[in-house]
Amino acid sequence: MKKTVSIILSIIMLLGAATTTSLSAFAADYSNDPDTALTLMLENTRYSGEFTANNRVDWFKINLDDSAEFTLSVCSYSDIYFMLFSEDFNRIDYTNPIGSDLSPATNEISDVLSEGTYYLRVYPYSDRNGKYWFKADAEFFDTDEIEENDCMDDAMELEAGETVTSALTCTDSTDWYKLTLPSASNIKILISNKFYLDTIALYSGDLLTTYFDKRNFADTPFAYSINLNAGTYYLKIYDSAYSRNTGKYTVKWEYEVGAPTELKAVPSENSVKLSWKAAQGASDYEIQQYKDGKWTLLGTTSQCTYTVSSLAAGKDYQFRVKACKSAGGSRYIGGTKSINAGTKSKAVKLTSAKSAKKKSLTVKWSNTACSGYQVQYSTKSSFKGAKTVLVSKTNTTLKNLKGGVKYYVRVRSYKTIGGVNYYSAWSNAKSAKAKK
Repeated sequence: MKKTVSIILSIIMLLGAATTTSLSAFAADYSNDPDTALTLMLENTRYSGEFTANNRVDWFKINLDDSAEFTLSVCSYSDIYFMLFSEDFNRIDYTNPIGSDLSPATNEISDVLSEGTYYLRVYPYSDRNGKYWFKADAEFFDTDEIEENDCMDDAMELEAGETVTSALTCTDSTDWYKLTLPSASNIKILISNKFYLDTIALYSGDLLTTYFDKRNFADTPFAYSINLNAGTYYLKIYDSAYSRNTGKYTVKWEYEVGAPTELKAVPSENSVKLSWKAAQGASDYEIQQYKDGKWTLLGTTSQCTYTVSSLAAGKDYQFRVKACKSAGGSRYIGGTKSINAGTKSKAVKLTSAKSAKKKSLTVKWSNTACSGYQVQYSTKSSFKGAKTVLVSKTNTTLKNLKGGVKYYVRVRSYKTIGGVNYYSAWSNAKSAKAKK
């Protein structure tokens, strides 16, 4: 019963394959010599053959224009080998499905191959005869890699910010890349792979120093940050020929830029001077101001200081400094640091200082945008030993003074920014004698 079911299933599979195949080739076109082997058409072409006493081997040629995942689907009605070779006839893979006319056997081999020429040898075991068919297909990777980069001397130059698509294959298990840094920099190496990578290593230009030697699991993004001096470096991506971990991957490196720190703001009446500690890897900084609901670029500087001018006095502002690096035609954006700042308020004009009551002076001054006012008074015109009071209005009465003594008075405004009071210049001074 099981044998009958197996035969029925095999017949259904064969009929289905025949109906979905648009092209076919037959044994009359085949060759028993690799030098005259028939070149296979990929994608949906089925090749059928039969071995007899007079035909013991069929050879086929495969041309790949790019690295690809090559798949060979086979069916055997006997004891037949399907063997894949490189152009120099090193065996890459094989399958040996053993079937019969009543119960054909199917199988499939799949290998990642580099651009180039390959050969398929189909032959029966010993003196067996029988029919077969197969289909070959290839999913091309559209790689950027140069095929010669399998040693350090032929390493592919990898530019900053450039993403290269490449592949480790059955015939190319090693790729080398060359990185050139014009100045000391922080960089990040990024690799995306769908298969297990046995070795990702970075070396100095003379190969005497290994900066890292890592492995990376399939479908796990690889990212490694490192600070390097100016010079040439080599990146090696490798897989052991015995492990056959093959597939497509992408590789790139980019400059890594930190964030500015210790951002400070020193205000004046119509400007704010910003200063900060340099960000690692930055070549310049973008200065931005938050206004009208968005961040607006004010300017760019390579220094760690920047003065924002033409500001209104006594106003609150918000600024941020963004670390950047321009290299190799690309712009790299690092971290940012923000600060709430403001300008000093304008100086006020002292309008009057009079003594209307005993032992007191009433002082008045002009109004300005600010957080408050500081009133200073002394019995000396130099204001030596002066006393001060903070008020929020534009007038105040100084009490508990010495009657009959002349006092000198002046006022200045202040703006509170980040818990610190920033004062304007002093107003003009006035004097008046407190009543007895």
